[in-house]
Amino acid sequence: MQLMRQAGQAPVQIMPRKLGDVMIDEFFEYILTVVFTGNDNQQKVIPIQADAHFLCIASYMNSSVASGAGTFLGACVNRGGSLVQLKDGSTSRDLSNAQVPANTLFGSAQRPFIWPFRKIFRANGYVSFNVTDTTGAAQTVDYVLGGFKIPLGSAPGLP
Repeated sequence: MQLMRQAGQAPVQIMPRKLGDVMIDEFFEYILTVVFTGNDNQQKVIPIQADAHFLCIASYMNSSVASGAGTFLGACVNRGGSLVQLKDGSTSRDLSNAQVPANTLFGSAQRPFIWPFRKIFRANGYVSFNVTDTTGAAQTVDYVLGGFKIPLGSAPGLP
């Protein structure tokens, strides 16, 4: 499709946009803080804001036990101190078939886990967390999803 010529200018070509052409609005992080009392299981939710979709590209975590554990917890800390299963609330799809050790999906702030395939969580949706403590001790864990906001109406195939 071409637009009309104006004052000696060449016609402008308008091409359909693809997801890779979308201007990413801004870097953004969603955080979920879970306080464990020891070997407990919790269901938590991060609501996705209504102003934009969220393109998750990395995830990282921080555990109060892992930071000062030394050899006390051994293998539990090596597995991230918890098990986690994520679910995309807007599509009702689990992102794994079972809970996995947290460090298989969450890195540290210095070495984040980079998602091999980007995941879009839709505006007004949510990310559901099914988490279980594996340390047997009280701990606070911050799970962080890092990525970009995609403004509503700016990506083909997304509202």
